[in-house]
Amino acid sequence: MNATILTTATFAILSAAAATAQNGNGLLYSTLVDEQSNQCASTPGLNLVRDNSLQYVEPVPHPVLGVYPYESKAYMPGLGYNTVAGDVDCDGNYFDPTSFDGVDASLHPRDMIGVPTQLDKTRVFISGQSQYNDVYGNFAAPGDVWRFRTAVGGAGSIEYFLTEQDARNAFGIAASDPFNIDAITIGRSTPGAIGFDIILSVEDDVMINVASVGSMFVEDGAILMIPSWAVGVWNVAADGAVLVGAGSVAPNTGMLLATEPDVDAWVGASNISNHVGAPAGLIGDVDGLANDPWGTTWFSTWATTPAPDLLISGEMLTGAGVISTQGGGQIGVVNSMLGLPAPFPTSGLQVGLITTGGVHSLDALALTRPNLSHFTMDSPTEQILGAGPMTIEIGGGDPAGPPALVLIDLGSNLPCGFDPATFPGPINPDFPHVYPTTVFTNLPINPNGTATFTLPISAGLWNLFNTASVALEFQAYQGTFTGLPGKLSNPIRVQFY
Repeated sequence: MNATILTTATFAILSAAAATAQNGNGLLYSTLVDEQSNQCASTPGLNLVRDNSLQYVEPVPHPVLGVYPYESKAYMPGLGYNTVAGDVDCDGNYFDPTSFDGVDASLHPRDMIGVPTQLDKTRVFISGQSQYNDVYGNFAAPGDVWRFRTAVGGAGSIEYFLTEQDARNAFGIAASDPFNIDAITIGRSTPGAIGFDIILSVEDDVMINVASVGSMFVEDGAILMIPSWAVGVWNVAADGAVLVGAGSVAPNTGMLLATEPDVDAWVGASNISNHVGAPAGLIGDVDGLANDPWGTTWFSTWATTPAPDLLISGEMLTGAGVISTQGGGQIGVVNSMLGLPAPFPTSGLQVGLITTGGVHSLDALALTRPNLSHFTMDSPTEQILGAGPMTIEIGGGDPAGPPALVLIDLGSNLPCGFDPATFPGPINPDFPHVYPTTVFTNLPINPNGTATFTLPISAGLWNLFNTASVALEFQAYQGTFTGLPGKLSNPIRVQFY
């Protein structure tokens, strides 16, 4: 028996109880570095998991359990984010990982009752690794939690869930100290409370000053909380998602939930392994937080209110491991175990990652609803540097449905450009707006939900597009045979650069 089959067989045995108790949640995540997924070998663009993209773990087992326990699907690729954002640094390069260089934290929006709102690819709240400047002159700092607005006329602008200034105020963090939100989730410790407790971790070691513990130095593996009662104003976005009213967080009202040694103790108690099978032992930096769907609440020795049980990813949990606060530290479970106990290696297969040489740790986490639509477009040839193939890929299509229409339009490569959405798209759970509007071709969807199209670009055609500073924009739409609304993918841009 080879090592891969041994690992997956061990995984199947040890996660049998979790698999038979499925609660039907999905999981969104990002990665610290570029990784490789198991979506489909024929779609290298979709299979490349960039650190500025979001992935979705299917809430049902992979049909070939002996190979992959679960499957990872591209949800919002980095190229999709770059396309929606525009040329924010005005250098004429629209595919620019340095201007949108990583998803540090993610959060599925909730309404005031606590129900997760309808989700599309731009409605997930995120926090980036560096400052993002939109084309309207606004910016999102690494300490802001935000998302793209999707309204026609305002697409590409920023909508804040929590501003950096409000987060700094809550914990009394000086303006001169670095502040980068590295993980976030929300919960409700008191039934019937207005708003939510905001639970987060930060990238850097920092001095906090809060009522519950006074002034205290906390490391990047600590977990903090802004209690719901500390927020004076809760606003409601157009889609029903709650937002923290800017400037409404009372100063020094934040709480310390767990120090880094506390989190280390949970890691140790869980006995979760790293990617080579050794006990992880420590957390390092807390990189992702999500509510544990199987948990209840726990009481911190540092805070005055209870907190929901949490799923936690971190720097030392290689193999894409995730622990839970339940029982003083366990291996996390969503629809399967999110890791294995030492000495069995945590391989990354539990979230559909298969990177050669070993999977690193996860970054952002967000618990989401089951059956999350992931009709997605990407390209492994986002920049055409001369004559050669141009390839576009579709994932998450319906093999039983009609062929997907590939829409095309010309976009500008001029510095500081931005291609706004043309009009609202069909009501669907994928993407809210149409960017290109002309039908280019149609592609039958393969049994695995993918489709690929490759077009050779001659030297003459490349020179024409490059000289005219023109890009091509693509988006996919798959209708239905029933007349119900179909699926609309995220847009992508291919540059001749």
